[in-house]
Amino acid sequence: MSSKIVVNVQTHITRIALLEDEKLVELLVEYPDAKRIVGNIYKGKVERVLPGIQSVFVDIGLEKKAFLHISDVSTDAASSPDVSALFRNGDEILVKVIKEPRGTKGPRVTTRISIAGRYLVLIPHSTVLGVSRKIHSARERFRLRKIAREFAPGKFGIIIRTIAEGKKPAELRRDFSELIETWERLQVKIDKSIAPTLIYRDAGFTESIVRDIFSSDVDEMVLDSRTEYERIHRYIKETAPNLASKLIWYNGKQPIFDHYGIEPEIEKIFVRKLQLKKGVSIVIDHTEALTAIDVNSGGYLGKGRDKERTILETNLIAAREIARQIRLRDIGGLIIIDFIDMESRESRRAVYQDFKKSLKSDRAKFSILPISDFGLVEMTRQRVRPGLFEQTTEPCPYCSGLGRILSPDTVIAQIERYLLRLSDSIAGKDITLVVHPNIACEMLADNAQLLHEFRRSFKSKFDVLSDITLNPSEFKVINSATGDELK
Repeated sequence: MSSKIVVNVQTHITRIALLEDEKLVELLVEYPDAKRIVGNIYKGKVERVLPGIQSVFVDIGLEKKAFLHISDVSTDAASSPDVSALFRNGDEILVKVIKEPRGTKGPRVTTRISIAGRYLVLIPHSTVLGVSRKIHSARERFRLRKIAREFAPGKFGIIIRTIAEGKKPAELRRDFSELIETWERLQVKIDKSIAPTLIYRDAGFTESIVRDIFSSDVDEMVLDSRTEYERIHRYIKETAPNLASKLIWYNGKQPIFDHYGIEPEIEKIFVRKLQLKKGVSIVIDHTEALTAIDVNSGGYLGKGRDKERTILETNLIAAREIARQIRLRDIGGLIIIDFIDMESRESRRAVYQDFKKSLKSDRAKFSILPISDFGLVEMTRQRVRPGLFEQTTEPCPYCSGLGRILSPDTVIAQIERYLLRLSDSIAGKDITLVVHPNIACEMLADNAQLLHEFRRSFKSKFDVLSDITLNPSEFKVINSATGDELK
């Protein structure tokens, strides 16, 4: 499988696309005024202890207070079942951000401090020695553990990252030494600092991608910014010089995402209904509680055995694209997928296994339940930051995110009820109804028959004024003589 990282740097946004076999599978976006804070370490001050939910709010110097749950407290401290026995208001504690702020919620933090290097994750005050679960070879896992024990004999905890697979002992040792030096510098800063304050800033947006994804498995990393290219090139020279030749500066006239065919794929991310091959379609709806994904056949499914075979094929097509879209849109939290009902257990098992296989490359942690008798798949996916849809959109000012607005007939009925309430104060006066253009067209249809009916009912003369700035469901009733709005 070919793999490529394409980076587009603009004044107000940086976008990083991950391509697998020339197909967009992951898109990361960062705005200058919304810098990532996951991985940052802060010296914070306990602001509020909530025994009822076994949680603590911590002031780390940001606009929103950080949230610390008992489950995110280091193992030794969490041996106490009561959060109020561990923390008091005003306590200074060291925390690491594990989840970005989202909506009205502040960042989520943990007291399990760790620092990520290229090949290793250093865990101070711990003796754990772990290997990434994505390294499947038992022999390689044993080799990496043996190497780690040689240079870190129980003094620090270490997690060996996936990218360390196949690397030489010297590379791992160098990474460990750099992490130790970083931690020693941080200890000095921790002792001198007064909470709340930032102690350690994790790698920047692009650097984190280089650290976490850019490896020998990636064919090339292409950037369209000379400044960013030179900065990343220096970083690569220090951490992984063997990859320097794979770093490319793109200076073509065509925008880089157009050149690689990425932009049309990005436009599809914001489409609710995706049309797939053989008439299959999927519909993705986001709600406050979960994301619902519906599979539609879009055509005749046949009868008997042919029908079951066609349904299986339809669901398999949908499952692969759903896996891609979940990863591409970075959908987190609870996800419910409604596949077309399958009578055969074997068919349900085949779709379930294929769906899991399609998610194998996903870097986020996830958990999937088998397909139920109703054809539903329930899954959860790790949410580290707001999803792409949430990052790049905002609620519609007309429908407040509902996706639907009141019909013209409904708005006109509301206007009529409003006039009924004002009937005594508008009788005998000239009235101007200020409405959205769509509503104005409806009211003036059939030679303004509706206005004639209003005139007979309310003993007033009515005019309609179109105002494009109004929400389609908004309207104003104006006294034409004085210009005052009647309420």
